[in-house]
Amino acid sequence: MRYLFSGYFLSILLLVASDGFCQSFGPGLAGRVPSKWITIRGIAAPGMQFKTADTEAKKFTYQEVYARIWLPVIIHSKFSLLIGPHIRAEQYSIHSSGNNPINQFSNFKLRGFGADLKSIVNLGSNSWLFVGANINRSGNLQSLPKSELPYNINVTGVYIKQVSEKKEWGVGLLVSSRSNLAILPVLAYNYNLSPKDILKVSAEAYARAFYSYDINMKPDVYRRIDLDMGFRYNRKLNSLVGVEVFAGYRKNLRNTPPEGIIPVTSSNVVGHATLYIMSPFGSKKMINPDQNAVQ
Repeated sequence: MRYLFSGYFLSILLLVASDGFCQSFGPGLAGRVPSKWITIRGIAAPGMQFKTADTEAKKFTYQEVYARIWLPVIIHSKFSLLIGPHIRAEQYSIHSSGNNPINQFSNFKLRGFGADLKSIVNLGSNSWLFVGANINRSGNLQSLPKSELPYNINVTGVYIKQVSEKKEWGVGLLVSSRSNLAILPVLAYNYNLSPKDILKVSAEAYARAFYSYDINMKPDVYRRIDLDMGFRYNRKLNSLVGVEVFAGYRKNLRNTPPEGIIPVTSSNVVGHATLYIMSPFGSKKMINPDQNAVQ
């Protein structure tokens, strides 16, 4: 069993670009981003390059569309639990044409679907324990039916402490069972700049494992861990709808494509655009579960 503990994370303070919790139930600074009930997010990262041993590198643009809805299960002043079904579609769009085995990479139908479980325990003295779990199945549906996709499981624990009206910090661990066991530290620091339009510096990690095939059409696994660092701007449009945009740099921490496909350039610029709907049931019916900086 192989363990991955990234020292790169230890040298970076993960500024949680997630959203504030309702004050009655969990951490959250005054004026922070509203709770997201339904989220639809798009990501684009141009300039990635892959090649094979016998061919030149080809440029791709990574694209992702993601949707999730949070459903409250238990809402209490000391403990809260939510479940969030989600679906994700990913694609690598090639920038050029021609007869090249690497072109098949752009035909991969990378899909992921599953559910998140998030809970918050109020420890008192302005401190909370955040525990999250993610169970999903992901793979290249061009070659594998959904029924054959194995399960991936991630578990996160983070201790959050509010040290002032404008400041929070947290520390924890992410444990992932995506084929190889991965253990990653999670560090968080939240600072409120404005009660209206919210601008943040953020870092957010993404772990992926897709079951697919290599260039010789043999079953294989594509694994990737990325860290997106940059600026995040959030604006609440009305009492129900808000938008969030992110621009920055994607640092690849691990990139293991199927055998025969060689990554040339994995770190590049990245942009996110998110449309979210806030809970129509009132603040006491919904907390924000997105404190986890790793997905």
